[in-house]
Amino acid sequence: MGAIQCLINYIYTKREKLPPKLLPCFFLLMNILNSAAHIFASMIFNFPVDLIPVSCSLLFVIGISVKKALATRLFFLANSALWVAYDLMVHPIAQANLMTHIVVVLSVVIGIIRYDIPARQKELSH
Repeated sequence: MGAIQCLINYIYTKREKLPPKLLPCFFLLMNILNSAAHIFASMIFNFPVDLIPVSCSLLFVIGISVKKALATRLFFLANSALWVAYDLMVHPIAQANLMTHIVVVLSVVIGIIRYDIPARQKELSH
């Protein structure tokens, strides 16, 4: 679902148009319903740690739905940090996943340092 949302955002950005206002609401609603099903399933069949991917999915959808770049970066930072924790807890032998999420965390932190902190300092100095 996140990939579909990214594709829709890409298409509308390329056309220099805003996506319909209800589109993020639709994806958020679908994700909440999907999450509710996962939460129910994890309470019955699996471990509570299985709620981490559900949280990551929600953070991703919200992150690509917000307009401010800093908010998007912060949602992606939380998303990737949770994935790192999940990879360490559940899949310690899945080194490729762990390395991917660590690279994403570092990339987001670099983006915040490079773009958001100087913009905030410039905003405060005026």
